[in-house]
Amino acid sequence: MRRPSSKKTIVCGIALAAMLLLSACQSISLPFINGQRTPMPLAVVENTSPARNARASRNWSGYEIVHAGITAISATWQVPAVTGPPNSDSSTWIGVGGDRSPTLIQAGTDQLVQQGKSFYYAWIEMLPDPPIQITSIQVLPGDTMTFSLTQTGTQTWTLSIIDHDAHQSLTKTLTYASCGCSAEWIEEAPSVNHAETILANFASVTFTACATVIDNHTTSLNLAKPIRMTDTLGRTLAQPQIPQGASFAIVDISPQLTGRARSFDR
Repeated sequence: MRRPSSKKTIVCGIALAAMLLLSACQSISLPFINGQRTPMPLAVVENTSPARNARASRNWSGYEIVHAGITAISATWQVPAVTGPPNSDSSTWIGVGGDRSPTLIQAGTDQLVQQGKSFYYAWIEMLPDPPIQITSIQVLPGDTMTFSLTQTGTQTWTLSIIDHDAHQSLTKTLTYASCGCSAEWIEEAPSVNHAETILANFASVTFTACATVIDNHTTSLNLAKPIRMTDTLGRTLAQPQIPQGASFAIVDISPQLTGRARSFDR
């Protein structure tokens, strides 16, 4: 994910983007406190079963499958809460393409710390175009969200997003030419105008119900290889755990580092 330089930049053009990309969402009554929906409790995982032989990346951590003929991907996760450091960012997403290819269609949630506040939102990105914030779903930390991308034609994809706690959803048809050459379930330190960003402290995130379609056959993580995020000194910032069936966790161990270097460039 390549985040624009500020939230102001993200918001600019949202009305037009919404007309082009987003559909209306349905909502029902929710629990509120002082006019605000109550965040759900977060489940946090410790770094007790790190995946072995994970390749190093400067801004990705998670699992990927490199294979031709990938036409769908999906997963569910609980949006992590971020607490700092200042002006830091983390993104949780699924995608098709991006491994040794300039094509990548991806969707997920962003967890951003800016000007002393934390911000959360869903987004869709189709490289080389910049990401588009989805404002019709009100994301909170702790929300359980399901994302899926399914190819329905040569250059046609269906995006589905469900926020199970906000009781909001979105389904949209997208036009995009993808290589279909890789599938990813990723926690990322996004780039900002091709400049490095600091990984926001996200504690952990767990992907569940991970699935992908390869050559018309549905599979999960049995072909997936782990990726760990490292800083410029080669120290691990975010460590994927050994999968349990169709689920796996990524643990943020960056707060344990002293004099943490920034991460950038996959």
